[in-house]
Amino acid sequence: MANTSDNTRPELIHDDPDLIRALGLDWTPEQTQDYLSGIKVFKVKRLAEDQVKPTPGVFWAEDEKAKEDWSQNWDGIPLAEDRDKRKGKEGQKLSPEDVRKIEVVGRDVFPYILKRGDAALFYDEDSGDLVFARLPNTVKNKEILAAITDVCKKTARERRGNRRDDPGHMALGGITAGRQGAVTNTISRSHLRETRHTDIEKARIHFEESSMASIVWNIITRRMPPEVKQDFDDGMAEKNLRRMDGGVAGDEFPHTETGGNTYVCALTTISTADPATGGNFFNAQYGILSLAEEDTITVWRVGDNHGTSLYHLIPRQNTGVAFFISANLKEEKEHSEPKYTLGQILNTKRPDPPVFSARRKRIAEHVSAWYLYEEPVAKTDQDFADAADITKPAGGEELGPDGATFAENELLDTSGQALGELWENCKEVDSTGEDPVRGAAASGIKRWVEDFSSDREISEEDVKGVKRSRV
Repeated sequence: MANTSDNTRPELIHDDPDLIRALGLDWTPEQTQDYLSGIKVFKVKRLAEDQVKPTPGVFWAEDEKAKEDWSQNWDGIPLAEDRDKRKGKEGQKLSPEDVRKIEVVGRDVFPYILKRGDAALFYDEDSGDLVFARLPNTVKNKEILAAITDVCKKTARERRGNRRDDPGHMALGGITAGRQGAVTNTISRSHLRETRHTDIEKARIHFEESSMASIVWNIITRRMPPEVKQDFDDGMAEKNLRRMDGGVAGDEFPHTETGGNTYVCALTTISTADPATGGNFFNAQYGILSLAEEDTITVWRVGDNHGTSLYHLIPRQNTGVAFFISANLKEEKEHSEPKYTLGQILNTKRPDPPVFSARRKRIAEHVSAWYLYEEPVAKTDQDFADAADITKPAGGEELGPDGATFAENELLDTSGQALGELWENCKEVDSTGEDPVRGAAASGIKRWVEDFSSDREISEEDVKGVKRSRV
């Protein structure tokens, strides 16, 4: 039974000035500009549609193994829906083969390849507009990254979708536009609808997610060129929104989107696998390939062809959070008052994420076991190799942490992404009304850091009752 009493006041956790300073949350615009002045700048030409590679609408594999892995994985699995609006005309019946086309294209089609550790800003040489940014090593705190990752992981388990065929994980967070044909702004619930959580427990879940998003948003905006933040501010103001829409994440073919603003901002918190095994983000419109790396901020424009390469089906963790404003969101004429006080929410224990059985033979069930069933995951790829008694490296010039090579094995794939796309709401729970990094974000992140240290070992209790799903 959830404790919603106002009699017990929540423990007050004061702002940690050292933490705020370490994360750069107190940066002035001048400090942001000084930081950006040290980043390499490229002027790039926008490619014509017939020059874009990989081919829009087709999944991209960097090698034959990735194509073979996914061809076998998809074999015999029907589409989640009879039609796929991302391809073909409205209502057109598409076969699984039509939707799941895979082409193998070498990296040499990209004039710009950003490796781990590379930082760069790309501007269109004609318009002068920012089109892509990659900023690695921004948080620099493994405990903070682990805390953010934990919330993302829970979001993926509670908000996962089983009606998409992308070989990634779809997780919705924040405000969505609801069902097509019945558009209304509402908090994303997804599988939360199917749980027995009380309303106050769901409010606690939303509170954790929005607090996590708030701290990430403040980290990102302290490092971004001012036009990116202005773009989000304008998009939010136009619709009079307090938070932002959720969306999709995964390994996508090259595609574009129509959004309520121009840019998408993302922070990758964990990326354990060798980039030679796929899962790398690209901007095909400007020929930019960005190899997967943890603790890295990425910014791109929704209208440019972009996507992620198919990955080898080996155990990996690839997690983060992204921000995007949906074009489908309606303008909010007024904001309703919160149903619960901050004290009620903080005095309510966050319920454990639900565990759902594999009711369908869906792609997401197979590739996201770590998120859905809390599969124990080794800390390094060498641990994976040791567990499988495999010593053959996967190849490629990229090395893992401390120079360790990565190895392939046939273990159940545990990848998946929880890019819960959320919006800062720190101001609405900040009693001071002064600084958006105060209040919920400062206290919430400190709570998570205490509970989820990156050095925490997996215990027998952690894996008790774990379910495996092999489809």
